[in-house]
Amino acid sequence: MSEWRHEEVTGITELRARRRIRLGGLGAWATMAAHVAARPRDPGLGGRCRVIAWVLVISVAAGAAACVRTSGSEDRDAAVYAAVVRWFAAGLDPATPIFLDGQDAIEIDLVVQAGVLRLLEDFEVVRFIDTLSEAVDETIPGAPVRAMGIFVRLGSISGDQEVSVTAGRYMSEDETATYIFTLRRRQGEWKIEGSPDLAQLGG
Repeated sequence: MSEWRHEEVTGITELRARRRIRLGGLGAWATMAAHVAARPRDPGLGGRCRVIAWVLVISVAAGAAACVRTSGSEDRDAAVYAAVVRWFAAGLDPATPIFLDGQDAIEIDLVVQAGVLRLLEDFEVVRFIDTLSEAVDETIPGAPVRAMGIFVRLGSISGDQEVSVTAGRYMSEDETATYIFTLRRRQGEWKIEGSPDLAQLGG
């Protein structure tokens, strides 16, 4: 397995581990409450402990559902982002490394990140970065993208049947381009409508 491919697989594993950690606290409380609820009823307590425990289980489950977005929303976001990334990567060698990050400090949900990686699995290297240095070589004048790759920053998604999203490509510290994409779901797939609008050029 190549070094790049190994890093991609490791990144996916870390995403899954971080997701488990995020929900671990709620899961622990739910498990403890369920054990209490399942214990034999103490005649002296009249079953009140069991009732309280089941209320706790239901409350924890409701809290977890509120903290985690629906799978439909996550699937949509992953599909939209993947379509945008493919636009930037059109015509490139599948071996070209693709680095991704949120635009303007936007945090992209870990489940959405995993979905994007899955939808772009025909590219050899696709990875979400945690620090800029993972994608940019600041030791070289102009701070270009590492390994002759592309670096795309993904913005927030707005809309329902038709969505809009901004995304920018970083080429160097002196060359960036930001676009506004409009996408619509057609035949089960999110597709870009026409050509994206160039929103900003800069460095």
